[in-house]
Parts: sequence; structure tokens; C-alpha cells
Amino acid sequence: MKLKKLGKVFFVCGLLLGMHTPAVMAKNYNIADYGVSYHDYVSFVVAGKEYEMRDLMEAGKVDLSGVDRSAEVTMQVDIDGLNQALKDAGKKPQAVHQDSYISRYESSKPTVYHLDLIGDDTYAIVDEDNEQMTLEEFAYVSTVLLYLDTAWDGTSVNRYYGIDTKTAGIFHINVAEKKYANARFHFVDAQNSKVEYASYAYTSKEMGEHGTTTLVKYKDLPMPEGLVYAGPEDGGAYITYGYKGVEHDVLVIKEETDFSALQESVKEAEALLQNAQIYEEDGVKKLQSALLTAQILLEKGQAAIQFEVNDAKDALDLAMDALVYVKADYTKVNAALEKAMALDPSDYQDFSAVKEAIDKVIFDLDITKQKQVDAMAEAIFHAIDQLKEKEDDAQIVPQPSPITPPQQNTSNQGAITPAPNTGDTTSAGMYLAFMMVSAGMAGALYVKRAWEKKAK
Repeated sequence: MKLKKLGKVFFVCGLLLGMHTPAVMAKNYNIADYGVSYHDYVSFVVAGKEYEMRDLMEAGKVDLSGVDRSAEVTMQVDIDGLNQALKDAGKKPQAVHQDSYISRYESSKPTVYHLDLIGDDTYAIVDEDNEQMTLEEFAYVSTVLLYLDTAWDGTSVNRYYGIDTKTAGIFHINVAEKKYANARFHFVDAQNSKVEYASYAYTSKEMGEHGTTTLVKYKDLPMPEGLVYAGPEDGGAYITYGYKGVEHDVLVIKEETDFSALQESVKEAEALLQNAQIYEEDGVKKLQSALLTAQILLEKGQAAIQFEVNDAKDALDLAMDALVYVKADYTKVNAALEKAMALDPSDYQDFSAVKEAIDKVIFDLDITKQKQVDAMAEAIFHAIDQLKEKEDDAQIVPQPSPITPPQQNTSNQGAITPAPNTGDTTSAGMYLAFMMVSAGMAGALYVKRAWEKKAK
């Protein structure tokens, strides 16, 4: 039971008064009509410190959360002050009657504490066994019923009293807020052994008064797949609203476990790991771990529970889906580009085939496209091999625009966008173009080495 800040939900709506006579004639009064409120004259002493009832009723005014919950609580009534207020209002002097009481609610039954005079205007709050109320019990007070009596003429008695809030709703002290009912259910077998990994944290859908209970039927609990409730039809547990850490054992029977789906996933994972070198290392490690878990469950046989097997299959499938191929090897491509860079297009009759081969280079392909990458390199080498140098008297063939290095694909879609054509057909322009190619190749080599370092 946890103590909340006392006074958080304290409130007063009024005080009902009644007058009784020997002829059983009764008349009710409200001393608020006379400008008198008895909670102005009542206080509680907790751990040696006095707290006025008015302060306790104001939300956030009093914080008792750090006080020892075993500390005893006593009640003080300023009789003189109350008598003077009543006298000023035209009422007779009063005294606290022994029928006064405080009650708290435990489950659906009230526990009543009576007032026992132990000093001047000081009252112990004791239960039927004469045990004094502690802060633990005081935190969940639901009723303060205070009788104030006087036999002023020897024949009649005036009684002024607080009202039980559970019936009249006039006066209420209650630190206990609306709470959920919480519990944890452990599933056990016929030998009362807990089923591994099988427990259920229960929280009620509705909120109730602290201390009241709700029934949770075991057969209605959401059982893990592969377990069936084995107890009586009416089996269940009463869970108290606001209490934490309550645990219950529920008898279950294990159904036969089906491994077929898990076995298929295991076969698929084992086949993938045959070529583990084509996948990034981190993904391979996660797949190996998931596969090991699955293999252990297969070895357990019928000792494994269906939900464990299902979870293992899901984890294995997820690890396989998360595998990422390593990057393709661009070594041959880089060599071909470096060879083209060393050439001067003005020295050849037609350099367009080399430029076209270079423009078709696509970066960022993975290892499954290695043949395509190698073909890019072969195309550049072949175009270079087919070049024909110019003769002194040969007719000059219009040269293509300067060569621009292929652009790396930032969208990871394998597409390359050629750089814009800004050059001319002069030798100087061609030389500038190859300087650009040189810079591009250096960038490509840097990116490749970064990829290789990451893959390691």
C-alpha cells in the first residue's frame, strides 16, 4: 500500500446537525448556517507534528509522503474554541461524545476506529482490538463522524455530527484516489513449477476506490499460445484496487508444440549463411544469434511452448530480411578510368566511344551486380583498344564534348546523371576535361576505400 500526499483529495461540503429529545423528536441543523465549521477546530498529530484539518483538506497543502507510515495518528479537538463559536452563534456548549468515530475502507468493508480520550482535548484513534491508527490506515480514511453532546437541562441532548460520506456524501476525507487493480499471474504446471517465460501482468480496465476489490477469473486471462487453463470453471482471484505487487499462480496444461514453420525458417537461414561473405558482417552476426536460439528450441522438443517457438521463428525471419549485401568491387572500373584519364582525346580520330563507356558507369551497386560492374570496366578498356591515332594529313573528325567523370548515385538507385556539356573541341578543352576525370577518379577511389573499410 502506498501513501499518497495527504489532503490531495480532502474536501468539505458541510456539516449536518441534529437535535434529539427523549420524545424521539429530532430537528436537524447545519452549523455552517451559524458561521461555524467544526473542521476549523479539529487537527491530527502525525509523528509529533500537528496538522489542521483545514490544511489536510486542501490539495497539495500537506505532504506526508516522507513520514514513516507506521507512525501513530492522534486527533485533537479544540473544545473551548468550538464552544465559544457555538455560544456566539446561540448554541449550547458541547463535548466530544464517545460514539464519535473514524472509518477507512478495506476491500468493500469499513474498518471503524473509535475515539479514546487520552489527554486534554486529545484522542487516540483505536480499532476494536484497541490498536491505534497509523499513518498507513489514516491515508485511506473515508469517514469522520464526530458527535458533540451536552445535557444542558438534564432532560435533553444536542448532537452535532459529521456524516458518513458513503451514504450521505456530505463530508469526505479520502487520500485514496481512484486506482486501477494490478496483479501478475504466473502460469504453473501440475507440479507447481512455473512455466518458463510465461506470466501475465494484469491491469483492470476500469478504476475503482482504493481498497475495494474486483474478481479476475483465471479462464478469462489471455493465455500464451500453447497453454490452456486447467483449473475449475469458477477459479479466480480477488484483486484490490490500488495495491501493487500481488502475484498469483494459475494452473495450466501445455498443448503439443508444432515446430514445422520454425524448421522451414531454420533451413532457409542455414542456406543463406552458406554464402555469409556476401552480406555485411553485422547482419550476419544477428542472423547467427537468432538461428542459435531457434536450434536450442528445436532440441528442447515438446518441452518448448508454442509461443516460444513462434517468437523464435519471427526473430529468425526478421534477421534474414535485415541482411544487407556488401558493395561490389570497383577495382577494375577504377583501373579503366585511370587508363582513360591518361589519354588526350585530341590525339585520336574519334574518342566518343570511350566517353560513352565512361558515362555508363554506375556506382554503389552491390555484390550481386558484380558481373555488371566488371562489364563496365571491360567496355572502357575495349573502347580504348579501338582508338585510332590521327595522321598528319588526316581529315579532322569533330571530337565529342569533354569527358566528365560518372557521378555517384546518391539515391542508391543505380542511375548516373552526366555532367552538363560546357566545353569546346579544342585540345585545351580536352585537357581540362581529363583533369576533371582525374579528380573524379580520385573521388571514386576514396569512396571505394571507405566502403571497403566499412565492410571490414
